[in-house]
Amino acid sequence: MPNGTYDVTEITSDAQQHCLPEPITVSANGLVVLDFADTALVDLDVQLTMGSGAARPGFELVYAIYMANLTPGATGNNQVVMSFDPILTFLGASVTPSSSTGSSLTWNNVGNMNNFGTRDLLVRFQVPSDVGLIGTVFSATAAVTPTMVDVLPANNAATSLVTVTGSLTPNDKLANTSHGNSSAVYVIR
Repeated sequence: MPNGTYDVTEITSDAQQHCLPEPITVSANGLVVLDFADTALVDLDVQLTMGSGAARPGFELVYAIYMANLTPGATGNNQVVMSFDPILTFLGASVTPSSSTGSSLTWNNVGNMNNFGTRDLLVRFQVPSDVGLIGTVFSATAAVTPTMVDVLPANNAATSLVTVTGSLTPNDKLANTSHGNSSAVYVIR
């Protein structure tokens, strides 16, 4: 090519991995070799975390499963498996599971996560109306398996522990003193 200034645009079907804006202007006088940082060489890493709301007898318990692609490459399809305490009754989820067997839920296709993308699942359960459950610890685990090879599978699973509590603690009392506006808190045991 003759010496001069050129706009370089890479044509690709996978624009998600590109690090540089397009087009790139290049000035060339004589033989010039240019290296473009256009493809991610970072291995895939998907992370799953989970948490829950309060667990109270007779009320719903909601678990949130959060998945994140921590890298610039796409994950491909993702499968999620969740196991939960068998005393809970599954009510529904933000994405309908592919299967529900006993105390296990499976989502075969929660979709691809592009570079640095995220996915959320909200899963609802009914806690039995048994006050004898107060103090019981419910355990739930979830794991994600991406189609592409994950370099750090240790962060693909999480466990959430939640202790069943009453809707209020009847032994905690707030009282006003004879002076009126007091912030004194009295605990009667």
